[in-house]
Amino acid sequence: MLEPEVEKGELVPINIYNSINQVQTRATAAGFVDKDAVGLFAVNYTENNAKAGTLVSEGNQADNVKYVFDEANHKWVPVKSVYYKDVNTNVDLYLYYPYQSGVSDVNSFPFEVRKDQSSEATAASLCGYEASDFLWGKGENITPVESAVAVTLTHRLSAVEVKLAEKDGFADGEFKSLEKSVILTNTTRKATIDYSTGIATPLGGAQQDGIVMCPQSDGTFRAIVIPQKVEAGLVLFSITIDGVSYTFKQSDAVDYQVGKQLNVTINISKKTTTGTYELSIGSTQIVDWTEDRNTHGGEARQYYVVNVSEPGTLEATIKTAGKNPAKIKNLKVTGTVTTADFYFMRDKMDILEAVNMKEAIIVKGQRDNYGEDLADNVIPYRAFANKRSLYYFSFPDRITEVGTRAFNGTSLSGTLILPDDIKMIAECAFYSTPISAISLPNKLESIEVSAFQGCNYLTGTLALPHTLKKIGRLAFCGSKFTGNLVLPESLEIIEDWAFGESGIDKACAFTGDLIIPDKMTQISARVFYGCSFTGKLLLNNVSSIGELAFDSCGFGGELEIPEGCKEIGMGAFSGCGFSNVIIPSSLKMIGDGAFENNDLSLSPVVLPMGLVSVGSRAFKNCNLTSVSLPSTLNVIGNDAFKNCYNLSQVTCEAIEPPVVMSGAFDGVAKDNFTLEVPSQSVARYQSASGWQDFKRISAHYDFSVSRQRVRALNGAMERTYTLRVPSGFDWSIKEKPEWVTVTPASGTGKTDVTVTISEMARTDETFEVNEGTFLTPSYKKYTGRSGEIVFLLGGDTDYTCKMDVEQYDSDYSDGEVKKLQQSSKGKGIDIVFIGDGYDAKDIAKGTFLTNAQAGYGHFFDVEPYKTYKDYFNVYAVVSQSDESGIGTVNTIIDTKFGSTFSQNRILTPDPTPCFAWAKKANSSLDLTKS
Repeated sequence: MLEPEVEKGELVPINIYNSINQVQTRATAAGFVDKDAVGLFAVNYTENNAKAGTLVSEGNQADNVKYVFDEANHKWVPVKSVYYKDVNTNVDLYLYYPYQSGVSDVNSFPFEVRKDQSSEATAASLCGYEASDFLWGKGENITPVESAVAVTLTHRLSAVEVKLAEKDGFADGEFKSLEKSVILTNTTRKATIDYSTGIATPLGGAQQDGIVMCPQSDGTFRAIVIPQKVEAGLVLFSITIDGVSYTFKQSDAVDYQVGKQLNVTINISKKTTTGTYELSIGSTQIVDWTEDRNTHGGEARQYYVVNVSEPGTLEATIKTAGKNPAKIKNLKVTGTVTTADFYFMRDKMDILEAVNMKEAIIVKGQRDNYGEDLADNVIPYRAFANKRSLYYFSFPDRITEVGTRAFNGTSLSGTLILPDDIKMIAECAFYSTPISAISLPNKLESIEVSAFQGCNYLTGTLALPHTLKKIGRLAFCGSKFTGNLVLPESLEIIEDWAFGESGIDKACAFTGDLIIPDKMTQISARVFYGCSFTGKLLLNNVSSIGELAFDSCGFGGELEIPEGCKEIGMGAFSGCGFSNVIIPSSLKMIGDGAFENNDLSLSPVVLPMGLVSVGSRAFKNCNLTSVSLPSTLNVIGNDAFKNCYNLSQVTCEAIEPPVVMSGAFDGVAKDNFTLEVPSQSVARYQSASGWQDFKRISAHYDFSVSRQRVRALNGAMERTYTLRVPSGFDWSIKEKPEWVTVTPASGTGKTDVTVTISEMARTDETFEVNEGTFLTPSYKKYTGRSGEIVFLLGGDTDYTCKMDVEQYDSDYSDGEVKKLQQSSKGKGIDIVFIGDGYDAKDIAKGTFLTNAQAGYGHFFDVEPYKTYKDYFNVYAVVSQSDESGIGTVNTIIDTKFGSTFSQNRILTPDPTPCFAWAKKANSSLDLTKS
């Protein structure tokens, strides 16, 4: 299949950020250090991202590309340029460590852990232990973004740690001075690895020479083994002590589990009579994989561990142990601490880079140095503020709050993982830190003012917890989040500038739709100013919209401002791409520049009754073609409709001409169309400032039909509509297609008219439909016929209104049954698909049946229906609505079954007509058992 070439400038590079899922014992933020290398495969999705691709040995979007970690700049750098296919094709990313060249078979690649895992690293190779490791991770359904995609890697082999514990019989210092080594025996070192799953499958029997385990700085020995089981009674370890070898076996079978670590303590006693050594089992325990102490930088990254038995004594405890606090880089604190201990770490530990307080407990102090009230389980006010040396912090498990400016101005980097019990992140808690990703707690309720402001390296998708109620002012200003932003239903407040641009701090670059939760009634100023977005905006229950709230966002489509909204601030929607806007009757004023630089060309802009003023520049530079101004309007501000070059219809229902400020209609072709005003006010408008510039001003009449377009299929169709006519005025039919009948054909005043469309035989005749906009039309041909009904207002007005009529030639008629599946087992259970909001055009072009087929496929893609699929009869009943789409409380759409959209979901229609329609598939359906 030929595909269009993509220009180099349009390609999106694949950037990654990796971390290891393991218990950290050292100060690595994510488990990787400088020059570490991973391999990456990228596999494209197909069928509009509905189907994941399959990893193959060659021909993926990316094949085993090597990425090297640049620790100084905290980024992964590929050895060659690698890109997503395009901006619309998602991928699965497969990553593994350490990088292996020449992966010829991704499903069964030979692998072997090193025999001598005690060998040291060289400039050109990893140490034996590290070269034996295999980590794997997968990022699923990744949307192409330039920011780094975070993928967590997990250990896919098994680890063993042996501790030789000194017991009876040794003189002081004797045991420590003895030369010791351990060989792990009776395991196979060989396996095959499936890179699509990360599974290592043992290969062959155990090698007789075993695995030389790697000695650690704390006296333990470690090895990495292929996951496997060793039968009971076999020798597990060969242990050499002072040149003499001993074997150690266990009566129970041993299971080396994937991603787990087997810790074994072997007690060593010395017989005083013979001088020989006696070995006995101390303990065995399977635990989570713990980061080793020697590789990835070795002892330079090892923590100095301090247990604080009395709150406030961290300094004394360190000094009592003979340590110089100013020389400690990496500190692990256990026990109970308070405010004074934090300020000691901040002010007196000059080169402190990493702090692990995971096992520590925080208790309140007397009051901190800044007069702030304290509480248990709270990181104190300014705990590490402006401590530039601090790069890494592991939070206590049981904290509930991160205090004001706790980490403001530190050098925290990598992914910030916060404990689940945190309910509040206080003001400026992480202000201006170089963290690159965050994992917010599941119980978080409040993110306060500037909590993450100035975190200019924050990228990726922001996942907000379902408990969140508040996002404070400037909370994420300056971050670079991308992807969809999903606001949780619990959210009540987002304060100004929360995500938007503010001076030097740039806005987030979100994509997709934005749905404002039901509990949010106010949108603060500049909250999303400049935040990109690419989809639609749903405002739900919003009653007030602050200035510049959505300025320069990339929203498109229809903007529906909800009924009850009373205020739209200055520039609220300026620079967006809305094609039309629905404004509620509750609105009294439109702020300056509110809709400036939008499109608004799709349908007429109707300003509601009750509106009293249109602000300066409110619709400046828009492409709107028609605007209707209400009788309540008093003022039109400066430049309100300036440069609306396509405006060709203006109706103003105000009896007293509204005040028109300077330049309100500059750029509008005021001599090319007729301004329509109340009949008794024509003379007033002709002499009023700002209105007199229109060359043609005539009386406006409320003359319209309740439907502007009627669509039918081949069969005859009859519908009744309301023709609105000024009282006492006659009307008649000026023109219509010969295949359409209108009854009555004339009348006086408001009238219900019945439109009958004749049956149409199958035909090759075609007509065109504009499926674009007024400014950018896109015409498509359909088989069938079209025309228009023109209604003429009597008297000397020459006033008309019209209704378009389209009749589509279709393979299916309304109510026709399409059988999608016949049961082959049992008596047959009936499933019937019907649709709502599909008009004649949707049915003729196949949209309804395409969606029914997709629904049928999705239904049987899940269990238990997938297993029992053959027991079902499946039908689709063609369901024609008079209009296309699903409406809301403000935009009524005439659908067959009355479905509506509200509060982010489609409301269930009346079941009675739905069940009656479904019975067209099988009249014997027992709906009481449905």
